Amino acid sequence: MSDQTHSERLIETALSVYKHARMAAAYCSDQRGDLADPRRLRTLYDVAETHLLLADMLGRASTLSRDAAALAVQAAEAGLEAYGSAEEADILRTLYAVTAEAKREAQVFTGAKEAVDEGDPQREEALRETFPASDAVPPPTEV
Repeated sequence: MSDQTHSERLIETALSVYKHARMAAAYCSDQRGDLADPRRLRTLYDVAETHLLLADMLGRASTLSRDAAALAVQAAEAGLEAYGSAEEADILRTLYAVTAEAKREAQVFTGAKEAVDEGDPQREEALRETFPASDAVPPPTEV
């Protein structure tokens, strides 16, 4: 995959994470209780904002794009830990899936991981392994 194509895909994925993280933060705030834990909400906003920053920097071909991708990977790791334990909320399960995908793509962009083709069985296995729930999550849909 060419760098430009990968950048475009990463922008799309990062914007998807941003959208889903913001929606999840609103949902968790409305639900209150354990879901509205301040640390979880802070992490959701960190994940959202770092992925928005990444999409912006990639979109304008900033020389700091790789640094933004590394920061997005760090935020994604914190997010996966924070909302991976809330499997009962579908919105968080979907967010988990898109965040895991964005993390892998950002790691490829930074050179920390090799790319895996879309139809590759390794990619499908990696998706199953990274998602903590027993049921598969459908791909994110547009709102």
